Amino acid sequence: MKTNRWIASILAAVLFVAALPVAAAEVSGEMFEILVNDDGNGTGFASVGGVKVDSAEEGATVTLTAVPNPGYRFDRWETLKEYPDIIDDKFTMPPQHVEIRVYFVPVITVVALKVDEDGKPLAGAKLRMVKITETADLRFYEATSDEDGIATFEVEPGNYNLYEHAAPAGYEKSDDVYEIGVFEDEIWCDDLIYDEPVKFVNKKIPPPPIIEVIALKVDEDGEPLAGAKLRMEEVGETDDLRMYEATSDEDGIATFEVEPGEYNLYEHAAPAGYEKSDDVHKITVAESGAWIGNFSYEPVEFVNKKIPTPPTETVTALKVDEDGKPLAGAKLRMEEIGESDDLRVYEAVTDEDGIAEFEVEFGEYMIFEHAAPAGYEKSDEKYKITVTDDGVECEGIPYDSLKFVNKKTSTPKAPTKTLTALKVDEDGKPLAGAKLRMEEITEATSRRVYEAVTDKDGIAKFEVEFGKYNLYEYAAPAGYNATDDKYEITVTETGVWLGGSSYVPVTFENIKIPVLNKDDHFAYMQGYPDGTFDPERNMSRAEAVVMFSRLLVESMNLTKDYKDGYYPDVRDGDWFANQVCFMRQLGVLADYSRDGNFRPNEFVTRAEFATLAAHFDNLVLTDENVFPDVADDHWAVKYINSAAAKEWIVGYLDGTFRPEGYITRAEVVTLVNRILERKADKAYIAANLAALPRSYSDVLGHWAYLEIMEASIGHDFIKETSSDGLSFTETWTDVYK
Repeated sequence: MKTNRWIASILAAVLFVAALPVAAAEVSGEMFEILVNDDGNGTGFASVGGVKVDSAEEGATVTLTAVPNPGYRFDRWETLKEYPDIIDDKFTMPPQHVEIRVYFVPVITVVALKVDEDGKPLAGAKLRMVKITETADLRFYEATSDEDGIATFEVEPGNYNLYEHAAPAGYEKSDDVYEIGVFEDEIWCDDLIYDEPVKFVNKKIPPPPIIEVIALKVDEDGEPLAGAKLRMEEVGETDDLRMYEATSDEDGIATFEVEPGEYNLYEHAAPAGYEKSDDVHKITVAESGAWIGNFSYEPVEFVNKKIPTPPTETVTALKVDEDGKPLAGAKLRMEEIGESDDLRVYEAVTDEDGIAEFEVEFGEYMIFEHAAPAGYEKSDEKYKITVTDDGVECEGIPYDSLKFVNKKTSTPKAPTKTLTALKVDEDGKPLAGAKLRMEEITEATSRRVYEAVTDKDGIAKFEVEFGKYNLYEYAAPAGYNATDDKYEITVTETGVWLGGSSYVPVTFENIKIPVLNKDDHFAYMQGYPDGTFDPERNMSRAEAVVMFSRLLVESMNLTKDYKDGYYPDVRDGDWFANQVCFMRQLGVLADYSRDGNFRPNEFVTRAEFATLAAHFDNLVLTDENVFPDVADDHWAVKYINSAAAKEWIVGYLDGTFRPEGYITRAEVVTLVNRILERKADKAYIAANLAALPRSYSDVLGHWAYLEIMEASIGHDFIKETSSDGLSFTETWTDVYK
């Protein structure tokens, strides 16, 4: 096939620029003529303020527009005198007539081919054609090979060097360079007519050898310890040093698969209740094996000592009212006396007998009331307590007389109003156990929050003070997803109002949590045509929702139209529209989109992905925030804490979660595998690597390698759960081609 001459008919579509109305711009000064000539291969014209003109006044900004004929492209503007200066197709009108010429150059197609050693097309190779010239203004064109291995250039006549600038991932770059002569009627390559595309051949980069290194974790009695995090950190001065982490299993074994290099092997985090070992071993890993010094590596053993439990003593205090009757619900504190930064603080709440009981370590403390029961004034009394192995002593009074007395508050109770809200399922049946909240709308740092739980009739009852509130569902009953409906309620002396109308109890409807398919281990993530998985690539919000829609036991009906126009930025023709609307109707997108828009093409953040994932299981509410960089009032805090409580997410090594960071594909498969209770069979993968239906050039040695293989290779399996039900193993028996 001859590719050495352009043919005008190849260009099926011609850019048509609508003629702008010819009119003189409305000016008050003297007008100067603008004349635009062309070379016959296109046309050009001038405009001011969007209006096509043939004259302009001094100082006006004139815009030039070039319209090439088919088979040509714009080259340059030239003025017939030294003025004006044309910058970015614009110039400032001088106080005289202007004559400009526009030039176009032919566009000629040059094709090159990219293949592997077996002659199979390779996508993703970047080829370049650099113009050979003696001037400093080097012009080059770049094209990327498509799935057929074809790279197509559109160039102007001239002499070029054609070469490969960057090879596809996992392949060596070709060193071939071809000298290409491009003329209007033919193309030459190294003094021969260019009848067939030149071919660049790539060799595969052999994968680095992977060596297994094992370390052991035991207690002082030599018994195996599970849950220790060990690390192998490469030794060197570059910025891209490798680091591998492994956790000891129930046999105390931590297994690493590492590339050759020099490493420090150490314990990063000890199991709960044990001291971290300070041992560091320098390991040399080569293709022939691993070494410590001059000796062949034998699994090193890290020994953990138990953290000794300090002795404690029980301290009790009594809380009563002015009549000596016990008071429940008072919060008492014992704060250690000292100057260090890590002083101990204990807190206890009085029971129905008015007793607060502390279990404290030996030391000196100040005991006081931190918060009084509702309707009582806080006591100002403080006592110094000394706790030793001889017992408890109280300074100033006998210890057995330690008592805090509360007076009833003299502040009159603020006026309140009562209102109710209803909770039902999809069939309109009452739901008990839903937690509803009324949160005050205020710019103050402290705000009133009321919480009520629905009873067997689905009714939640609030007694609230006057003010403006948001009424919403904080947590749904077990087996249901909370709705993100929110109502602005105004409570005044004259009544309760919703909008401009008198309040009528609102109804919150809950949809059952959809069930994810944990029985069929099909591939739910794929790599790219260039043979990569791109584990650090981010995922869009639409892609995340569509992925989960394919993991349901009761999948969507592909012949049904679920589109409902709910999101203004989801159009009916969007590839993801049906799945997004389907998932919204299932109730799993509550809080995923908080401003009424879906923002489908934005990258999904870690907070948003945790929120989406949390809707596929019961929400676990925690008493404290898990991550220091997730504020207590962060919109996704309950979802993030719930995912952490289930060990779906663990955060980064510095203890942070980085909620606003974009989640990567590697992090996605790791989290989803944990939700689906899927775990790759490392032995099967290693033994059958060459026969697997797919492998990736950029994941071997990656921290999420096994998670990626589990997610992207469908397989049959046998699952075995440990006797305590806390862990499981997965044995692959076959893979899907």
